[in-house]
Amino acid sequence: MQTPLETYESQIRSIHLACEDPWFSQRLAESRAGDDLARRDICASCLNLVLDLAKLGWRPGSSVCLLDLIQDGNAALVETLANFTGDTAAEFKRVVVRDVRARFNWVAVS
Repeated sequence: MQTPLETYESQIRSIHLACEDPWFSQRLAESRAGDDLARRDICASCLNLVLDLAKLGWRPGSSVCLLDLIQDGNAALVETLANFTGDTAAEFKRVVVRDVRARFNWVAVS
């Protein structure tokens, strides 16, 4: 029987969307035009990134459980997309990493 974390991770790892150009640029334009599916696709393409950042930053014994940290990271991902003014996948991923790490730091001190 899988733990909730193992179940989540296996589901996330099965997503085969790559946050790369030109796919990203096209989906970003569609998202900015109000396409909710494009927004969800972009976020889905970065869930592995958030998961990896959470696993790197979380420590056993932390006051925040890993799944809660992942949830906060995913919220930061959604906010980052809503506020993103750039154009490329590489730039978006850099901003996601920055914003997710900042959220993790905020959660750790809350």
